[in-house]
Amino acid sequence: MSSLARSPFTIFAASLVLFALVLFFNFGTSGARENSPGRPPGGTGKPLPANTAAATAGNDTKATTQSTTPSVKVRKALPLSYQAQVTGHGGAMAHYQLTLNSRVTGQVRSVAEDFEVGRHVEQGQVLLSLENSGYKASLATAELAYQQAQREAEQAHTEWAASGLEGEPESPLVFYEPQLQEAQANYEAAVANYKDTEVKAAFDGVITSRMVSPGSYITAGIELGEVVSRDRVEISVPLASNEWALLPTPSEMASANWAVTVRDVETGEQWQGRVLRAQSQLDAATRQRSLIVAVDKPFDQAPALLPGTFMEAQVPGRTLEGLWALPSSSLTQRGKIWYIDAEDTLRNFDTSPVFAKANTIYIRPPQDLTRGPQKVLISPMNSYVEGTFVQAQYEQQPDNAEVQHEGRS
Repeated sequence: MSSLARSPFTIFAASLVLFALVLFFNFGTSGARENSPGRPPGGTGKPLPANTAAATAGNDTKATTQSTTPSVKVRKALPLSYQAQVTGHGGAMAHYQLTLNSRVTGQVRSVAEDFEVGRHVEQGQVLLSLENSGYKASLATAELAYQQAQREAEQAHTEWAASGLEGEPESPLVFYEPQLQEAQANYEAAVANYKDTEVKAAFDGVITSRMVSPGSYITAGIELGEVVSRDRVEISVPLASNEWALLPTPSEMASANWAVTVRDVETGEQWQGRVLRAQSQLDAATRQRSLIVAVDKPFDQAPALLPGTFMEAQVPGRTLEGLWALPSSSLTQRGKIWYIDAEDTLRNFDTSPVFAKANTIYIRPPQDLTRGPQKVLISPMNSYVEGTFVQAQYEQQPDNAEVQHEGRS
């Protein structure tokens, strides 16, 4: 009886367990179908074609690769011909620089109005005068003695001819020759001393200093002032042997009045100069040889080029072939140029500029990089590693677009 009573309850419990198992099985199978590969999202129930599923997976991989590949700024580099330029520095010096001295002793009687610092003077212009009465008297005495010696010499020749003697006398004293020579020398010295009481400008120049005043008593040899010439200034520019190799010969440049641009390092003012000559020896300390550059009529320029100015000289050189023109930032501190090869990976090589102009450097690339345009990094970092995959990003407009075409053959 008790067995029959429990039978319906047991059957009911078993039915509930079976129903729960069926529901769990159906839910798991449906979720698996919706998330299986090849089915579109949304649970439409229609599987994607096999090729569409593969393409979707490939695009995801490509997008991931592009997002992780670094991009670098590059410039297209081609080997072209450029005119070299050598840059050097030196101080501007006047062609002539003269310290004025007095050759005689005396008191300053007058000082010329133009004998002032900064004034321009002409060759032969009197700058100051000394009291000359004593020298004038000495000149008159010497002149009189010279005239007397001349008369005595003439009288001696007349008497010798009247005596009927032939030939020349045994002693030059017969014709008063030593006396005449002495009198002439004294007269010429007196003339020179009298002229030296006036101090004159030896060339067209500019007064740079004056050390005397009216009434000053000066002795022979004392400094009176200083004057520099106005015809030109000369700039001695030391150059190393590799810089000389970029230039024509000194004789070629001198004969052609080779144009040189000179610039005041402090103010940036520029003037046009020319190659004058080159030194014939090396400096013992620097082992360099100097090129002499001249700027004509420096005081007539606008602005005037003053002696003593520290200058930068830009000397055009020979035309060189097969060079890359790059921004100076392309060369790392370690002397490397980075570029992107055909496989889009980073590569580099060691180099040094052949020459430079402003912010542009000119280098000679390796032979295997001269067959076509190369993608050269503009601002590489020292942390770059060769073989790294990168994306090239070209600059919009080169800073030296005009320079890129300069000197092209």
